[in-house]
Amino acid sequence: MRQLVALAALLATVNLLAVTTAPVNYHLEKTYVLGGSGGWDYLTYDAASKRLFISRGSHVMIVDPQTGTTLGDIPNTPGVHGIALAPELGKGFTSNGADGSVTVFDLSTLTTIATIQTGAKNPDGIAYDPASSRVFTFNGGSNDATVIDARTNAVVATIPLGGRPEFPAVDGRGMVYDNVESTSEIVAIDARSAKLVARFALGSCTHPSGLSIDAEHRRLFTACTGRMGVVDADSGKLVAAIPTGAGTDATRYDPATGLAFASNGRDATLTIVHEDAPDHFTTAQNVQTVLGARTMALDPQTGDLFLVTAKLIENPQATSYRDRYTAVPGSFELLVYAPGLARSGTTDIHSLAAARAYILQSEREWVATNPEEVALVKRIVAGHYVWIDDGKVSDKAGALRDAATGPGDVVVERVDSLNICFFGDTAIVHGASTSVHKGGRLGHAVFVDTWVLQEGRWQIVASADVSVPHKI
Repeated sequence: MRQLVALAALLATVNLLAVTTAPVNYHLEKTYVLGGSGGWDYLTYDAASKRLFISRGSHVMIVDPQTGTTLGDIPNTPGVHGIALAPELGKGFTSNGADGSVTVFDLSTLTTIATIQTGAKNPDGIAYDPASSRVFTFNGGSNDATVIDARTNAVVATIPLGGRPEFPAVDGRGMVYDNVESTSEIVAIDARSAKLVARFALGSCTHPSGLSIDAEHRRLFTACTGRMGVVDADSGKLVAAIPTGAGTDATRYDPATGLAFASNGRDATLTIVHEDAPDHFTTAQNVQTVLGARTMALDPQTGDLFLVTAKLIENPQATSYRDRYTAVPGSFELLVYAPGLARSGTTDIHSLAAARAYILQSEREWVATNPEEVALVKRIVAGHYVWIDDGKVSDKAGALRDAATGPGDVVVERVDSLNICFFGDTAIVHGASTSVHKGGRLGHAVFVDTWVLQEGRWQIVASADVSVPHKI
């Protein structure tokens, strides 16, 4: 267990943005033909169980995206659009547009627990807010939002929205945001009071659909017609509008790399935008995808992106885009797009995704109460390591002594947040943790570690730790 002490100025310097200066090189890594019946809409990835939930019209398909194996199915979800997960409650929720219901299912067994009648028309986007333990459905047929107590499965409020809503995003602090497609706005809702507290006009960013958030820097990424709008989540100011492809229906944001993604189904592209600063964004890459791949999910641990589509046959007699294509039966497929290489090499540890997973797992093990900490420190700490510890400079020998001494009066320590920023062969990790001491006292801390790839191994060369008065 690392000892967490002082040097806040250094953390503040690195914590401005999770920036990657390495070239962005997403590519199609795997394609899995999943088949099965039904169309598709939103995808939700559960990082804890490494399962991908895919809405399929009348049921939800659950897939292991690393192998393409179907793990389960949730039936009887008529007109399902989206899936929201409440992991601390062990529950999941689906928005069923055809009959105005929400299906509640057990996250472990995937069995249905309850069916909630919302009284609304066409529940579409759905989100779980952990700060209030509430689920919000955004109802495209009745232009309102339904608020559900996720603990009791009871409908507690209905919020008029003044237009047709689309996909939502939550900031984890009790604010819920949603695109209103018909009025080209984003609405802000206080989750605890179930009140609409602000409307953000998007100006030239019209007909928004997909939405995601950089919670740390308070930026919303909205999928407008032909562009990705970036909106200040507090003031509502449109700070940027970056061109994308046609048919964008989803956005995702990766805090570990500062990359925002827009999936463009009509012209079969994936637009990747880098957040250079909270008000400055640049297009990092446009990736060719497959026609119809309009929604997606992100694995926050590896950076992998998951998109779905099917082989589409064009109907020359179609009078609208919705009727323009017909899916070939049994051709539904999952596309996995992975980050490029951090550097050329022959071993897997050189892969950016593999390096990120290895480093983040090592950091979690170091923070946790770990009986193998001495061996861990020997493995991940470089020989020329420098450690700023309570205003004193220490080294690897000092880190080994602390590891051998043990956690003292600390009963358990957990990671609250963890971010990684790659700079070629260097990675900066910054995070926060909470420790529980004997007697119940809580301790809070933030930390920064600098990792370097040298002689084929990622190791820490410098660290700084800071005790703070409250959880960050």
